[in-house]
Amino acid sequence: MGKQRLQRPRQLRPHPHQRRPHDLTRTLEVLRDARSQVAAIFGAGQIPLVVGGECTLTIAVVSAAVEAGYEVGLVYFDGGPDLRTPVDNPVGVLDSMGVAHLLDLPGSEPELAGLGTRKPLLTPDRVCFFGQSSRSPDAAGATVEDRTLGSLPSQKFGAAEVARAPSAAAGEAISVVTAGTDRYLVHFDVDVIDFFDLPVADVPQHNMG
Repeated sequence: MGKQRLQRPRQLRPHPHQRRPHDLTRTLEVLRDARSQVAAIFGAGQIPLVVGGECTLTIAVVSAAVEAGYEVGLVYFDGGPDLRTPVDNPVGVLDSMGVAHLLDLPGSEPELAGLGTRKPLLTPDRVCFFGQSSRSPDAAGATVEDRTLGSLPSQKFGAAEVARAPSAAAGEAISVVTAGTDRYLVHFDVDVIDFFDLPVADVPQHNMG
């Protein structure tokens, strides 16, 4: 498989005006570029391995798969579910909002949720949250994101469950998201690895993973 590179690499930097969500214009430029190149890989009958800098890139990959005519499931292997929206996240950083926009949840940014040939790009039954450490939605200290995650009919495999039997959990997760289709994508974020074992995540998990 040949290598594809973004035509115009971008790095996160403060935007003077676009704050909620942050730097939306440049983020969309990168995602459209990535979608085009990933779509070409799908079109050649190949399987893409996409290495990126932040989690919104998965929106581009799913969009490219849908554009190629594939019905896919998504195993979302990440330290957090990325279910925030510009409405409920005052920080405005899009990195925490990827799945919310794949599902086109209320409060999503229309241009980002609309990065494809349909809205939503995925339905909750096509997403499996894998390795999350979130609280029960009614527990003390539960966050907006915990409550959103708890309200979705998606399958969830918590971090402790995955750690106990990783292979079995992975097999079950794949079977869940491929019901009715034989194709799936895996989103993998390095923040699921204990930062003391592999110190590369920008949102570190210390003594967890």
